Amino acid sequence: MKDIHDESTWPVWANETIDIVEPKSGNILVVTHSVILKSLLMYVKGKSIKDLWAPPFIHDTSLTILEIKDGMHHLLSEGDVSHLNNVTSV
Repeated sequence: MKDIHDESTWPVWANETIDIVEPKSGNILVVTHSVILKSLLMYVKGKSIKDLWAPPFIHDTSLTILEIKDGMHHLLSEGDVSHLNNVTSV
């Protein structure tokens, strides 16, 4: 098990994770906790793990869309909660 808090190792596990989920074609839905998603986004953005808690905050039920095409990562949406605007109380 790799220590994700060790900045020298986190890009390795992030890259391995992206390699696992990168589809040959089609879409993949990943449902996970905010901190895992945020960690993967730090890698994709080329930022340091030290920036993990910097905005934007990834809220519960938020949507993040990452397009992986021809080996390139394109962040289309990050932490979007606009779908919650239509929620009414019961």
